[in-house]
Amino acid sequence: MKIAPPAIAAPRTVPAAAPKPAAVVNTAAKPYTIVAVTLTRRDTAAAEVSKLKSRGINAFIVPSDRYFQVCVGAYPDKAGVQVQKDLKKIRRLYKDAYLKLRSTQ
Repeated sequence: MKIAPPAIAAPRTVPAAAPKPAAVVNTAAKPYTIVAVTLTRRDTAAAEVSKLKSRGINAFIVPSDRYFQVCVGAYPDKAGVQVQKDLKKIRRLYKDAYLKLRSTQ
């Protein structure tokens, strides 16, 4: 009598978690952003975004002609307490950071 080898179950695959959609910001309600740094290469800008995100800062890239601006946050006005606090925090990392009116396109 022959004994059959035990059946090997196929490995279970766990479906990858769906990426979280990027937060949609109403540019009319929050038209200002902080530009931390402007770079000429997208991959360098992406590395800066990763560095900021690892510090808990919500950063993103805004293409501008031949350049890529690494931006932080969205704010309703220039004089708000939160924007000034965040700008001060970003200037510790990027001394030339500034507040910019975002395009509404």
